[in-house]
Amino acid sequence: MNLPLGHTPRSPATPTPIPNLCRSNTTNPEVFFSGMFLDFLRKDDPTTHAALAGILATRGYKLAPISKAYRKRRNPSDLQGAVPKRKRPLSSLNWWGRFLKITEDSAQLQLREEEQVLIDDPTSLLREIHGKKRPTANIDPDTGGQDNAAYGKLFLYTMSLEVDAFRNNVMQIVMRLFYFVISHNSINDFTNNTICRLPSLFPKDIDKLHKRMKLFLPSECATLAKFQDKLRDLRSTGSSYAYLGKRLGLGSLILLRDLIAPAQLWACTKGAEKSGISESAFEHLVAIGVPARAACIGADRLVHTLLWEVCAMSPGFPKRKKNKEGEWEAFPGFDYTRQKEWEVVEEASVIGAASVLEDEEAG
Repeated sequence: MNLPLGHTPRSPATPTPIPNLCRSNTTNPEVFFSGMFLDFLRKDDPTTHAALAGILATRGYKLAPISKAYRKRRNPSDLQGAVPKRKRPLSSLNWWGRFLKITEDSAQLQLREEEQVLIDDPTSLLREIHGKKRPTANIDPDTGGQDNAAYGKLFLYTMSLEVDAFRNNVMQIVMRLFYFVISHNSINDFTNNTICRLPSLFPKDIDKLHKRMKLFLPSECATLAKFQDKLRDLRSTGSSYAYLGKRLGLGSLILLRDLIAPAQLWACTKGAEKSGISESAFEHLVAIGVPARAACIGADRLVHTLLWEVCAMSPGFPKRKKNKEGEWEAFPGFDYTRQKEWEVVEEASVIGAASVLEDEEAG
């Protein structure tokens, strides 16, 4: 066997002294030697090689250099004197930090006239989904065919959305919220999920759902693997939207849509970061009046209405009712943001501006 470890007779010369690096308090020399040898095989750096050679010399062995054929590729961090890599900034700090840069006059919070028209008429956003025909297939009521077709219609609609227009941006948010909501066993389970954890969906459940909807799936989600990936994406981003909506109100998602597109939710932590950056971001957005402004322009009620309408298409979902005041109830788990809160913010801004003018005149 051609091993790098060869045997030579004991030399009468003085044995090579063992470097201090190799001295150990262990009482079992075999254990110490084994550990040192394994370390040598992993790294093969000069210090370990010299230490191991010294140990073997006391037993009459000579350690030959390992040829390149035996050397393993080493990571830069294993090399002596290697400069440690600089740690990258935490993803959450970068992600949440964007919201701290928003001001009351930021472009993200402004709406064009045609966008406001859509907000004022929620039914216009639902015409496409209501007008879309159910997938054509042989529907057997005894095997849940009607329910499958309903889910298939919603899935086809979701897949048809593109993130390039205000209408589609709004419905992307609503549909992903929908998939997160219906992931729960009941509406009570959803309302009790205060931090919006993603409910478990076992492989057998995904397989069952795929078989039920297979006739209605678009080609890009026809296979089980592709369907599973898409469903995971819809549910995961939906959980992030739900978390943001619980903290800022659903309407705020519309104003912040440019910063929270589905592909941009890669570092939306849910309060678990040590820096507390998410809490600072929430406080800042509330302070500059984002939730209240969303209520003022009707964005809050828009998302509540759309989410109710979409979920109502899901078989077995409870119907929306009116409260004692005759108002349509908010979607379970979310509260309405009152318009008067925005009026308070505006009033405070006016008072603040007036005080600044007074100070300038006095100066």
